Amino acid sequence: MTETENDYIGIGLRRLRKERGWTQEELAGKCNLDPRTIQKLERNENSPTLNSIRALAKSFGMRRGEFLTTIEDDIITKYTKEKEPHEE
Repeated sequence: MTETENDYIGIGLRRLRKERGWTQEELAGKCNLDPRTIQKLERNENSPTLNSIRALAKSFGMRRGEFLTTIEDDIITKYTKEKEPHEE
């Protein structure tokens, strides 16, 4: 992942979690990760490992590729909105 993607990985993860109405603790339980790991991923304080990507994807009922594509789409959307000139 590029630096920009790492900056925004938490955006997609947070959106997916909230779409399902899960707390960070519920997601952590579903993917067998520590809730602090979920917090740090959503805040972009840590980058996900391959194992955590695998576990997160499974908890969302996705394959790794689908999960990463979903995250990437959120990154592109966020990055594009930041770069667009604002109307005055």
